[in-house]
Amino acid sequence: MHDFKYVGGQLFCESVSVEGLARKFGTPLYVYSQKTLTDHFHKLDRAMAGVPHRICFAVKSNG
Repeated sequence: MHDFKYVGGQLFCESVSVEGLARKFGTPLYVYSQKTLTDHFHKLDRAMAGVPHRICFAVKSNG
């Protein structure tokens, strides 16, 4: 369910090199897995199916 994995000593997110992202965009850098967020959303949505609900996602970063 979590799509961050080490391959050959390098960290990847959904088959994308995190080191490559850091080179391209600089650091500090927040990297989120869309697949992990979507999977967790669907899991929570199914668990709450019996009650009216709205699922929101909050992000806070100190810039």
